[in-house]
Amino acid sequence: MRRTGVLAVWLGIVWLCVVVAGSEVFAAARPADRAGDPQTPVLGAWSVSGSRPLQVGAPSSVDESGILPVRVVAPGQARATVRWLGKTCVLKLDGGQAETFLPAPAKRPKSGSQALVVQAGGVEVRRAVAVRAVRWPVQKLKVAPKYVNPPQSVSRRIAAERKRTAEALSRAWSERLWKGAFVQPLKRMTTTNVFGGKRFFNGELRSRHQGLDLRGATGTPVRAVASGRVLLAEEQYYSGNMIYVDHGDGLLTLYCHLSRIDVRPGERVQAGQTLGLVGATGRVTGPHLHFGVRLRGQMVNPAALFVASKALQSVPGGSRRPAVR
Repeated sequence: MRRTGVLAVWLGIVWLCVVVAGSEVFAAARPADRAGDPQTPVLGAWSVSGSRPLQVGAPSSVDESGILPVRVVAPGQARATVRWLGKTCVLKLDGGQAETFLPAPAKRPKSGSQALVVQAGGVEVRRAVAVRAVRWPVQKLKVAPKYVNPPQSVSRRIAAERKRTAEALSRAWSERLWKGAFVQPLKRMTTTNVFGGKRFFNGELRSRHQGLDLRGATGTPVRAVASGRVLLAEEQYYSGNMIYVDHGDGLLTLYCHLSRIDVRPGERVQAGQTLGLVGATGRVTGPHLHFGVRLRGQMVNPAALFVASKALQSVPGGSRRPAVR
């Protein structure tokens, strides 16, 4: 009897170890100093400077490849400039207010932080934003050999697709097109592979995962996460049937491996509108949606988009509507 009890306990421990080890590939990338999915950032206390009020809300820290939500309030001003990662962008203020998203560095800088500088009406506000290191997972996948080492016959096709994509991205709108609440690309969003992992295809290191892989059966509707316009919609070698949606203000979303495309380039879409259906086209191991987010020219962690939008919804003057549906 005792032996049976000991054996049961031993088997239970082994089972738990297997579950924990097996879930490592599919778990969200973990920051070095904490565990779990990206947490909703808190926009720090407003910074006020000078006789002309300029208020800036921004988190005090952000994960590598994450998204920094920023809110600017400058009564009586039409524009504000924002400097971040050596680049400057101009925000158009509506009623003296504006919101935007900024991409976090892909790697934590040696200093450990980056300077956020906002100017409006001759007043300047500065804030140091700490960049947290993230321990990205390793992903090992098996695919058809032609998707690891493509035959010479398709090399021209791949090059042409990359050129068309680059040309389409260069036509992205600078003015913000999205408004209101963001929605999830799938009604039931279960992540099977996270952003940022080193990807080994058939044992060979080929890339870093630039999006989220979301579980979905073939034919499941894929939704636009926000209003915008279709920038590119076509079938490509690696991505299969894919769609880029431009939401303006440097924000674009990517939907890959679709079984069907239901929109055309140039078409305006609304949040929640069906773009196409989940499929298994291109370089895949099975049906799923690859969802990507490109922010001001950089691929960032899509999971951060939804938590960053929640932060903007929670500050004074926000829409106060749910940020994700």
